[in-house]
Amino acid sequence: MSDAAKDTLKNTDGAKKKPADQPFAAISRRPKGSRRGSSAEERAARAAALTAQGEAVADAGFLGAAAPASPSAEMPEAPPTPVGETGSTVAEVPSQGSSTPDSEQRAASDQAPAVPADERPPAPLNAASKAPAPAKRATSTGRSTSRRGATQRPVPDEEMAPCHAKLHASFEDSRTRSRVWVSSGANMIPPLWDALRTQIGNDRRSSGNRELARGHYMNIVLLDAPMDVDAIVDQYEQLSARFRGALPKGDKTTLRLSPEADEKQRALKELCDEADFARKGLYVTSALMLSFLTRLREAGPLPPLKLPSLF
Repeated sequence: MSDAAKDTLKNTDGAKKKPADQPFAAISRRPKGSRRGSSAEERAARAAALTAQGEAVADAGFLGAAAPASPSAEMPEAPPTPVGETGSTVAEVPSQGSSTPDSEQRAASDQAPAVPADERPPAPLNAASKAPAPAKRATSTGRSTSRRGATQRPVPDEEMAPCHAKLHASFEDSRTRSRVWVSSGANMIPPLWDALRTQIGNDRRSSGNRELARGHYMNIVLLDAPMDVDAIVDQYEQLSARFRGALPKGDKTTLRLSPEADEKQRALKELCDEADFARKGLYVTSALMLSFLTRLREAGPLPPLKLPSLF
């Protein structure tokens, strides 16, 4: 390469490195051999110098015009946006100073005078308060309750209905003289057996005595049976009228009876045989049982027997 070409290339490189052509030429750089500031004061001084140089460059127009200042809080709010092309409207937001119905209602309630508690009107009764209280359950003490079939209050023997007292006495005799009670046959129509079973269930719940059985009831029926043919025939006719003359067939079973009731049953059978009622014995027994069950239902629930004091 000739010496003239080298001089031309050198001048060209020099022209590229002129400070006037570089936009940040006015910003000074840290010398190569210098170290970073060892103290906070030196670093703060260099930062301030760099900031000042940057502002000078901005003033020169390299960074463009300065951004406008942000609007102050005292500037008026922009008006509501009008209806757009789609036809939708923008709801206006009330300013802080404007009042709304809710705020007016709260303000009115705050200004209203307080009503004393004793002058306030009573609260309306709701459906739950009008509903009747549930019935109480039966307790182990045997107290009476409002629920049907629950255990009743113990009653002395002299205050009981005669049919109730006889039923307690029949059960007591079956336990006290259990060795002399005997097994004996009994025959009645099925509807009377069903009615007797229902009555036993009710009496067990009301009295609390779960040991009541059919023999205790049949024992009373036989002991109270009238030994008069006319009375027996009259009860038979009443039973036949209830079934419109279509009396069903009998249903036999075996029960435990006292010796007195067993003897009375034999005497009653002989009386029916003499009155030409030999084949009507099961209807006579059914009629007598119907009369006793009717008296029990009229007397109400069977109460437990009040036991005497031991001392």
